[in-house]
Amino acid sequence: MKSKLLWIFSSILLIIIIGLLILKPFEKEELTTRIGIIKVQSGLPTFVAYENDILKEFGFVPELVAFKTSDQTFDALKNGDIDIVGVSGIAQGLSLLDNNPNSFKIIGILNSSPCLIVKNESEIKEIEDLKGKTIGVYPGSIFGKYVKEALNSASVDISDITYIPLPPPLQLNELKNEGVDALFTLQPVGVHGVSTSSCRYISRENLFSKYLLNGNPFPGGVVAVSEAFSKNENAMKNLILAYKKSLTIISDSRFNPVPYLDKYTSIDPTVYNEIMYEGATFDRDSIIERTTLFGENINKWGLLNSKVDFSSLIYED
Repeated sequence: MKSKLLWIFSSILLIIIIGLLILKPFEKEELTTRIGIIKVQSGLPTFVAYENDILKEFGFVPELVAFKTSDQTFDALKNGDIDIVGVSGIAQGLSLLDNNPNSFKIIGILNSSPCLIVKNESEIKEIEDLKGKTIGVYPGSIFGKYVKEALNSASVDISDITYIPLPPPLQLNELKNEGVDALFTLQPVGVHGVSTSSCRYISRENLFSKYLLNGNPFPGGVVAVSEAFSKNENAMKNLILAYKKSLTIISDSRFNPVPYLDKYTSIDPTVYNEIMYEGATFDRDSIIERTTLFGENINKWGLLNSKVDFSSLIYED
């Protein structure tokens, strides 16, 4: 009797061990992942993926790390402090390439829509009236170059226009106090200015898209991963799937962005409904298509020490 019980117990234990061995390969790998963000509305894909546990669903243990500027996020990526740039300006990433040519891979493009605003009482009525004026722009040579090239392509005399680099928190104050005559800025700065009735649009049209990219969306932001992280093929596959699922949620007509904007941005709640989300893509072919002409312009302007090959920057699975 004793030996029979021992045999039964041994058999059960063996079955349990075999079952565990069979199931083990199907256990989802959990990967702690540090994601750098700046608190702007173009980061919706990352915010939605995080808040709805989509990243967890695909095997990640995400940690969001907030930065104030795009430069800081790419510096953190370069230094190994984060694994993913969840939202950042593409210009800052390109600037990093001069000294760190293999530092990141792009997995997503975030569209941006610059606008041109002035004070209500300004004498500037059309973009041609900017001749001889002072324009506030985002810090960094690349954004300022976008502005110059767009205005030049619009047949504006740019020879005596002065460009003043201004961080976003200072832009509206400088315009209000006449430190600049106009702002070439990104949303939601324009919406803030116009919603307070102190400013008006000279052009809400995306002049970068119109004059620099033949009407194609302006790829102002990116989601990127470190070169080291990109070597994990399984993680990369799951990360891209997670972001694509996030976009599916955002594209649903019932999607409400307000809870995400309220939590992750400093946008005034009164202007939520006036802010248009410009969209994004995480499809490699679409990213290449959207960045081809952009890359050609970057190379033509000679902003970097070496030419940009976008096809080599975009992750290929």
